[in-house]
Amino acid sequence: METASRLVTILCSVYNSEKWISGYLDSINNQIFKNFDIVFVDANSKDNSLQLIKNYKFRTGINKV
Repeated sequence: METASRLVTILCSVYNSEKWISGYLDSINNQIFKNFDIVFVDANSKDNSLQLIKNYKFRTGINKV
């Protein structure tokens, strides 16, 4: 990964969002911006939110941090 080509970093705070996270992740995958980083910060969720994020297959160009 070349950091110089990554101009955008998205920060996403997550807390008990299992109900909505799949749609959110699909929306991220459909962004037209080619290369960006996304950082997920979990606020100690009690549901399956973090596991869904960990297992999600992001398209090429999205770097999950």
